[in-house]
Amino acid sequence: MEKTIFFDLDGTLTDSSEGIIESMKYMIKEMGFEPLSDLTLYSFIGPPIVESLKKTYGIDEAKAREATKVYRDYFKKAGLMKLTVYPGVEAMLATLAQTHHLGVATSKPEVFATEILENLNMSHYFTKICGADPKQHREDKTTILRYALELLPQNETMIMVGDRKYDITGANKNGIKSLGVSYGFGSVDELKAAGADLIVGHASEIPNAVEKLS
Repeated sequence: MEKTIFFDLDGTLTDSSEGIIESMKYMIKEMGFEPLSDLTLYSFIGPPIVESLKKTYGIDEAKAREATKVYRDYFKKAGLMKLTVYPGVEAMLATLAQTHHLGVATSKPEVFATEILENLNMSHYFTKICGADPKQHREDKTTILRYALELLPQNETMIMVGDRKYDITGANKNGIKSLGVSYGFGSVDELKAAGADLIVGHASEIPNAVEKLS
């Protein structure tokens, strides 16, 4: 059965922690914010950065967006390609792309996600790469996935694959199936609590899990 499958980027297809953490530390220093532990910084990977900054530092929307711009300017220059593709990801995508429609739904700005996947020579696996765009009021996973659903073929089974609770919640709110991956920045407990339909521990397990979801 043909399915439409959406993938998160950070923590699902790529381990982008090096570039993100480096860029976060630069922004924190430039903004004069209190330094954060690496463990806390890892929690910034997944949700919209503006919301994480507001919650962590108790700052207003304007200050959080100013800080986000500092982060993204540095990330684009120095952190964009400081990442690795998780083992088994490319083989998994090649297998699924033969029989299903694939897309990306990430909270990373769409322009960054597209550049990353093009540089990795992986963009050809996807019908559409969908990411955040504040000007279009598209920042959290629920609205990004809703946007992606409008652009990719509608099939009887549609699945969101991701490593954080935001991916699972986004799928639930859009009425589609969810597949959690525990090798990224989340955990099995987080994914279970969010209501993931299935959870796998390695990218090579995704094709079989996809076939089970209908």
